[in-house]
Amino acid sequence: MLSDQQLKALALSRAQTHMDAILRKTVEIELEGSHVAWDPTDLRSVFNAEMAVWYETARFEVVLDAQNQPIGFVDEDKWAGCKWLPLPRERLIELLIATGFLAETAAIADLRRGKDNCVELVVTADAERADAPRFLARVNAATERVISVMPMELEP
Repeated sequence: MLSDQQLKALALSRAQTHMDAILRKTVEIELEGSHVAWDPTDLRSVFNAEMAVWYETARFEVVLDAQNQPIGFVDEDKWAGCKWLPLPRERLIELLIATGFLAETAAIADLRRGKDNCVELVVTADAERADAPRFLARVNAATERVISVMPMELEP
């Protein structure tokens, strides 16, 4: 019978091979717990292991304020295939609200062709308030994906 350390090493090795093949990328696997138990039906010991599988899915940056609250983001992978296309303002505001960074009170103050042919928007957080925070948002019109939403005071 294999020792507990040998069982852990074997389980990690097989999990690594299996996950690399399924995801077709290198993964990091952490063993979070394990135990050996007797199976009275099969009349043998069974090794169970709980593992966490980590792998990079995207480059995503979240910007936090002084209170560690999220106030903006940049999703670099959303630039792929970016090109300038006309999108209705209603669709653009719908995409921005879906990010969770802007409320339904948000309104587009300005819209233009931006960096790398994205749709660049200046958005007011609340159309009813003159002092409402303003954001610079970038949208990939070809994929209808939001690339970034950042407070205007953080933009150069």
